[in-house]
Amino acid sequence: MKISNDNIYLEEDLEKFFKINNSVCFNSELEFDILILPSFNQWEEIKNHFRLDFRYFDKLLFKIHFKRNNHLRDHERCNILNFLLIGYYYSKDVRYFNEFLFFYEENERYVELMTISKSIFYKNIVNHKHIHPLTSTEKVSSFIAQIKKKDILRKIEKPVNIGLIGNPIFFKKIKAQLNKIGLNVSVYLVKYHQNKYLNALFNFPLFWPVLRLLRIIPNYKVVNHRDKNLSLAEKGLKGQVTIGFHKLGIIIRDNIIENFSKGLLNDHWAVLPFVRGRSSIEFSLLFGFEVGATVHLVTNKIDEGAIVNVYTYKIDKIHSIKGIRKKVRNDLTTRIVDAMTKYISSNYRTIENNPNMGLTYYSIHPLLANYIETDILNKSV
Repeated sequence: MKISNDNIYLEEDLEKFFKINNSVCFNSELEFDILILPSFNQWEEIKNHFRLDFRYFDKLLFKIHFKRNNHLRDHERCNILNFLLIGYYYSKDVRYFNEFLFFYEENERYVELMTISKSIFYKNIVNHKHIHPLTSTEKVSSFIAQIKKKDILRKIEKPVNIGLIGNPIFFKKIKAQLNKIGLNVSVYLVKYHQNKYLNALFNFPLFWPVLRLLRIIPNYKVVNHRDKNLSLAEKGLKGQVTIGFHKLGIIIRDNIIENFSKGLLNDHWAVLPFVRGRSSIEFSLLFGFEVGATVHLVTNKIDEGAIVNVYTYKIDKIHSIKGIRKKVRNDLTTRIVDAMTKYISSNYRTIENNPNMGLTYYSIHPLLANYIETDILNKSV
């Protein structure tokens, strides 16, 4: 199956459909006790909330995306699909269509739902790009231009202690370049990853020593990870590390952030504040935003810390998502070294990362990724 524009509904048909129908496949067994908050278990109330504020259900959408692989009874799946379809229609927010695709199953009962959802999708497409419910490509480009106008006097206030924490494979070039400009840099290895296979590899006794022997990674200090708790305090360094950059496969909480007196940096592959979360390159392409990366301070909220700098990339000659990701990945060292030296300069001020200007996205469905490659990246090839 692909997202094709065959058998789609006209706009007036969609308006009529949502005016008449409370639910496409409503039945008396419909339950919302897990997926829908109890006070919003009626379709008309849900519609009214979407009309007034399409972000009203952001927390619910976040919970729903974790249910993608759950075994669902027919009426539960039908309930979710209806909620997502209503949400997409009233919000024009492609996150609802993305989740709809994950929950959709080939079933006669759901065929009309898919036809309607695809109709809404193409209604929201302009020049092959999906509209964004909060902003436009022009506003994103203007935001980037303002950041790039900032005049930085790179006079570093010393002493500065840099801490690179997480997976040392990413740190060799970064450490070398920061050392070259006279900064004190330490690497802290955390032998933990949420992926069980990577975690097993990280904890194999010879893995890191062999990489060090082969000079694939720099010298490091091991920081123990116990029960989701990680701290540099045991090394006597809490508060003495000025600024950090991480490559950690864990949720970053205050007990990690507080070890760095001026903060911990993250490298996010999209222009903040507009596209937060997962599959950020894919969603940037879907909206027609400039492909970029944002180095920002880590907080306990997803991609909402103050912005240090934004970097953008020309992708005109790249016709695959994989190729674009490779281009952004290959510039990691340049970004981090540049952002760190900017941030610790005496006259530098961070940029506000206003969460109301963007949305948080979850991993993209293969059908949407395929649309990006065929209808956006390769449309004129």
